[in-house]
Amino acid sequence: MGRKSKKSERQSGGPPDVPRDELKGDGWGFQQIGLESYCFLVVGVLSQAVTIFITWPAWQVREVPPNLPWIAATPQVSSGLILLVSLAFVLVSPRMYGMVGFLITLGLAIGMDQFRCQPQVIAITFMMAACVWLPARRLCLWFLIAMWLWAGIHKLISAEWFTHISYGLLSQTPVNPNGVYQGFALLIGLGEIVLAIVAWIRPRQVMLGCIGLHCGIVIFLLCIGWNASVIPWNLCTAIVGAWLLHKAPTQGPDVLQSSLVLPATPVLRGLVVAMLIVPAGMYFGLVRHCFAHALYSGNLPLAMATRAEGVETLEVWDDIQFPFPNVQSAYRDYFVLTGSIGDKLHVRDPRWGISSHYYQINSQKQLEELTARQFFQINSSGIAGCAMDDPVSIFHLVRQKTKLLKRSEESGVYAIEFSPNDFSIDLLERLKGLPNLEQIQLADCEIGDDDLQYLTGLSRVTGVGLNRTQVSQAGLAQLADLPSLKTIYYNDAAVEKADLLSVGAAAAD
Repeated sequence: MGRKSKKSERQSGGPPDVPRDELKGDGWGFQQIGLESYCFLVVGVLSQAVTIFITWPAWQVREVPPNLPWIAATPQVSSGLILLVSLAFVLVSPRMYGMVGFLITLGLAIGMDQFRCQPQVIAITFMMAACVWLPARRLCLWFLIAMWLWAGIHKLISAEWFTHISYGLLSQTPVNPNGVYQGFALLIGLGEIVLAIVAWIRPRQVMLGCIGLHCGIVIFLLCIGWNASVIPWNLCTAIVGAWLLHKAPTQGPDVLQSSLVLPATPVLRGLVVAMLIVPAGMYFGLVRHCFAHALYSGNLPLAMATRAEGVETLEVWDDIQFPFPNVQSAYRDYFVLTGSIGDKLHVRDPRWGISSHYYQINSQKQLEELTARQFFQINSSGIAGCAMDDPVSIFHLVRQKTKLLKRSEESGVYAIEFSPNDFSIDLLERLKGLPNLEQIQLADCEIGDDDLQYLTGLSRVTGVGLNRTQVSQAGLAQLADLPSLKTIYYNDAAVEKADLLSVGAAAAD
């Protein structure tokens, strides 16, 4: 059989698209991977180094927040300086020793602390590997496609992205978010999906889209002064990602009109398929969000700890410039590590098929799961649990000028007063997102007997104000099943729970 011509090999997307010196491992520095690849490797190394500098405390042995090992009692070693040294060695011997050494060093550092398992660190590492090894280059293209695709999908199916997240982001700019925040949310989500699809079918035509998206994110973050740790990642993606798209192996002779070719080997093809479908496992608790490309979309678990000294939302740690890992197991691990006997934890999870949970630390210093009723009761340590409110419910209620009361800045809403002029029945559906709710004031609101069904299931409600409403005396009996109810304020009088059934029966007669 005769050898294929160079032209036919280029058309099939084979190795001849890569300069011969990029396939060698001789010499040092750029001699191992070629000058072009080496220049983009420098971009990746610098991006990773800047990310480590920005998040420097995260790579050290810390007291606040404490290091969170994946396995209890894992020895802790400050890793920042070691990582920087290993990054420098990547430039000295990228293919022979450097990249492998950095991967091992980074893996050990992340293994010591869950806070370090962040999407920006993982993505930059992938792009560095793409500059060193040809198989990694081809996989990285699919990694970028999966990232854009799932970043958009996560946003489009997230109620949080379409409410308080997009509104909050726009509110930090000169743009008035009212009336435009949902369009902004839709545009971003669709834009990421379109970028992924075009990168798949016309990779070399989407280079400008890659640069525009990620440079736009950098400018936006700089304008609002938020989340500096992802700026190097976005700059790296704009530069290295565009280069990878330019070098993409395509299926036809016209590289500008050809789709991305799949890797030749079954193993690499299997990895591509995994990249495209594994992120869906996040919705079943099987995949961490940092591996699922859930970027700014919300729709992740949140947690609140109740301690003797007060309530603590386990959210973002400014001290290390990394967010808390939004994973149920990480919340539990951190809570046991930092809590005391009697402390309580609520993990609220909005994802499909995954339940929210209530816990306390028992006398053996072990985590014990509770029912919702047990969680809110005062335990032997004198602690009554405070649960995490649904941020989407809070967003809708605040926008309709309801008055929400808390006992402290971080605690949950315990009382709500509706504005009669801005009241609508659909707001009552939001009350189920306020698990700590004890008092509801509906005086002068347009509400009737049938609307009281929205209050059923509010197990902690002790008082309801129904003065000057259309609720009848017979309708009051519907509230008799509320387990904690004590008093209803109706017709400018207080009706005790014990009198509800008799009031309803008398009204029916």
